[in-house]
Amino acid sequence: MSQHPDICFADVCHNVNTGRSQFAERLNLSASSTAEAIEKLATFVSQTSSQSSVQEELSEQAASFEKKFLESHDYSRPRLVLPTYPFQRRRYWIEIESPKLRSYSNSAKRPLLGQRLPLSRSQEIYFEHQLSQANPSFLAHHRVFDSILLPASGYIEMALAAAQQMLQQHESDHVALYHLTIQQPIILSEAETVVQLVLTEQSESLYRFEVLSQNAGESEWVLHATGQISKQVGKAESAVQDLAIQKQNCPETVSLSDYYQTLQTHGIDYGNLFQAIRQLWRGENQAIGEIQLADELTTASYQCHPILLDAAFQVIGAALPADAQDTYLPMGCDRLTLYKRPERHCWSYVTVQLASEQLTADLQLTDANGEMIACIEGLHLRKAQKSPLRSPLSRLRIGSIKSTGRRKPSLTCQHPVRFGIICCRS
Repeated sequence: MSQHPDICFADVCHNVNTGRSQFAERLNLSASSTAEAIEKLATFVSQTSSQSSVQEELSEQAASFEKKFLESHDYSRPRLVLPTYPFQRRRYWIEIESPKLRSYSNSAKRPLLGQRLPLSRSQEIYFEHQLSQANPSFLAHHRVFDSILLPASGYIEMALAAAQQMLQQHESDHVALYHLTIQQPIILSEAETVVQLVLTEQSESLYRFEVLSQNAGESEWVLHATGQISKQVGKAESAVQDLAIQKQNCPETVSLSDYYQTLQTHGIDYGNLFQAIRQLWRGENQAIGEIQLADELTTASYQCHPILLDAAFQVIGAALPADAQDTYLPMGCDRLTLYKRPERHCWSYVTVQLASEQLTADLQLTDANGEMIACIEGLHLRKAQKSPLRSPLSRLRIGSIKSTGRRKPSLTCQHPVRFGIICCRS
């Protein structure tokens, strides 16, 4: 320290005390300045002429210090040999993960419906899942006015999956869906939304269903859709359709690029996965389209893949009159009969009846041989005015369908929301 007077005495003491080598002996002294420390160290060295005498002196001072320390306390303490190097300063806090509502490990079998909840003392049957823009991932390709929505076909798939789970169908049986009414859209975000389907048994083979959702951090449940599902016993009686005749009735070829561009200008932005129509023809109040799912999609876990059914709905727009430039929203369905589970490819044949503010469509989904896959009777759509989807859900209402017969429903609608397909003539 005499040779380097600029060195801080406190730093020297700290480095000596926390050095990485353990010292056999230590010298304790008290000094108020560097000069005083140098003086005391020099005095100590001069008084000890040999190494042995230095060690003896250090031992005596250590023993004296230990004796004074122990005498000043009324209890004994164990002596521990601690390392002289600094601690690694690692945190060892116990990390507690945020609790999740439920485990959805079995939901891969029913990607939209989710798993059945084991509830005691409940006569109703609950299925629950968490949906978001990324779960399932294809939902991000269904965008309406810059919002990602669960398509109308998603509610149908959830109901069909619940029917398959509860009605214990035999190979010869088939499922029917009745009186579907969609009241509000499920708007998806990056955060997960809890979606429940609730079944109420009305008879041995008939259930009423409701689809509800709850956003994260909210206690209120929002009702989105209602309807009925039932089992039809016995082999389905469905005539084989002649695709050649249906194509003859729709002689005009529709450009798919122009068709999807028209939909986009009206606010429906279908991503690549939802652009599943491969060929499209139109006729007078009718249209037919060939539908093929993208290679990256799988149908194994679905009763009727939502994109496949949504593409069947997209064909409706080509069946409208040439002067129709309006946007129509699906608001309900009288009946949907699923005869068999579709694969990746099908045909959608559509006929429409247009009256003032409302539109009624019938659809037939067939395979390449003309065998019936599904039949949709009385799909009700209503003309809607352009309005943003960012309005609070509490202000968005769709009126009920008052059935006065399948062909002439009485519809009422206030502040209609856009959650399904857009049907317009390109």
